[in-house]
Amino acid sequence: MGVVAVEGKIYAIGGYTATNHEWWGPYQTGFVGTNERYDPATDKWVTLEPMPTPRANFVIAVYQGKIYCMGGEVLDKPGDYSIYRVTEVYDPVTNSWSAKKDIPFDGLGFHVYVADGELFAIVGCDLFMYNPVADEWTKKTSISLPDDAYNSAIGFDLAVVLDNKIMVYFTYGYDAEVWWRSKGAVMIYDTKADVWSEGKTHPDGIYGESTQSPYGTSVSVTGACMTTGVYAPARVYIFGLTSGPGQPISTNWIYDPEKDTWSTVNNMPTYRDQFGVAVVDDILYVIGGKDAFGYDIYSVNERYIAKGYKDALPLVTPKPANPTPEPTKTPLPTPEPPKIQAELYRRKEIHENALCLENTCEIGRS
Repeated sequence: MGVVAVEGKIYAIGGYTATNHEWWGPYQTGFVGTNERYDPATDKWVTLEPMPTPRANFVIAVYQGKIYCMGGEVLDKPGDYSIYRVTEVYDPVTNSWSAKKDIPFDGLGFHVYVADGELFAIVGCDLFMYNPVADEWTKKTSISLPDDAYNSAIGFDLAVVLDNKIMVYFTYGYDAEVWWRSKGAVMIYDTKADVWSEGKTHPDGIYGESTQSPYGTSVSVTGACMTTGVYAPARVYIFGLTSGPGQPISTNWIYDPEKDTWSTVNNMPTYRDQFGVAVVDDILYVIGGKDAFGYDIYSVNERYIAKGYKDALPLVTPKPANPTPEPTKTPLPTPEPPKIQAELYRRKEIHENALCLENTCEIGRS
């Protein structure tokens, strides 16, 4: 599904649900246009106007407070799906959807990032720019790959925007010294100059030697996002590393763009992939997803408190343990808050790298 943050709220849109415990279950009846909004301040979900085209594996981006949903898979009939180029835009203020120009390429397996007032779509090695005001697409300069990356399989794992430059992280080929380990590269796109340059990589590959696959396949990444530096240091966070046939890698990663260094981050309480990630007040929320083999779809919502968080956590209004029964008007005594809730209100004493379980969304989606 698509997960983004707008004005301090998180939106979880589309995706699929499980209709049985087989990998093909979502391709029977499970594609949805469900649109839910989560408020971190109250720890509550509400259901909003659904996306007109129920779909999964689309891209999602926010521009001037509106949510752009592009491409994806659409279920034609049970077991049969099509790749769509449709673009639909959601306005949280009016709770309404509108259609925009279709994307000019196949609507699957690409990524969109907002930089310098435009939307940039990375499609393989090609780059397209979308102007939301004019509703027009323009072809830009393609990625210039490292010399030894040509004629090899390319895996574009993630990208982030920093100072209006797009930093693209990808894996390719295999290391000559260790046959099963993929090489890694970082390419940086300057939106103003329309040029690419090569950045530095980890000496053992993008994610380090410990995360390389022993199964002869590249490491894949489910979720990546970046903190702003306002409440927590500006870092790139990478969650949901997997390799081989659904094999979990127990380490998630942090990249420091200033020092050009990698380090580890605490594991997610619920191992999964195909989830969504959003950032509010430099707190990371990991929502939905499925297990490694695709049999179970999760509605779980877990948040990560970044190391170095330097202000009080936003307060979460605790929900009463039991609602007041009818018809009596006498409220039940307020129960003692659980230990984990009390820790949410602590300021400097909060444990660095704390992970807390949040309220779940209405349905399990990925």
